Amino acid sequence: MGTGAKFSPGSGIGNYSLNAATTGTGRAISFHDCRQVTWQTIYVAGAEPTTGTVIIEQAPSADYAGTWNELAEIILTAVVTGDDGFNTYPGQTGFVRARFSVDSDQAVSVILNGLLT
Repeated sequence: MGTGAKFSPGSGIGNYSLNAATTGTGRAISFHDCRQVTWQTIYVAGAEPTTGTVIIEQAPSADYAGTWNELAEIILTAVVTGDDGFNTYPGQTGFVRARFSVDSDQAVSVILNGLLT
């Protein structure tokens, strides 16, 4: 089994599904080569979100037109209080993305990473 992360800290924004967004669907990233996926939700200090919900979801292809499988729901007010925002899905997935189910009043970013198999 591999032990490294798919993306290194120097990867830039290549593993951002949502980048400073308040609405919409993020970029789908392939994690077929990973045995688990992690996500982190961040915002700018002083511009904390008071509304919004983000769904982490996966599907077999980036352009899958059906209903994506929900892995997690992130309530953005819980991110601000430190109760949510970083988590992991302990299994293999296909493509993973973040999607707003409730728009945010402040910009947030969702960073994805995977543990290589």
